[in-house]
Amino acid sequence: MYVRKTKKNFLFDLYVSTSYNTSKLDERIMKGGGFMLIAKPNVIKKKRLELHLSQRQLSLKAGLPDNAICRIENKNFNSIYPIRAKAIADALGCEIKDLFNEI
Repeated sequence: MYVRKTKKNFLFDLYVSTSYNTSKLDERIMKGGGFMLIAKPNVIKKKRLELHLSQRQLSLKAGLPDNAICRIENKNFNSIYPIRAKAIADALGCEIKDLFNEI
């Protein structure tokens, strides 16, 4: 029997199969929960500088456009999609809740 998987389900299955410690927020993000997050720009910048990454390097490491981190740190975003927040948190090696607040 062939079961068609959507991209969202594939990402969740991939994430769950490769993660050992998932938080409730991580699970909601990967399941496609319809909510947005607000960045904590000062915390993101602090973590980025601790890892000696430029804004561009972090953007690329997270798989985002070159200027994404610059725009977040300069507060040019009102909110962030959860999947992008997850990518940034993973690139910085921390949890989403450390870098973002749920709306």
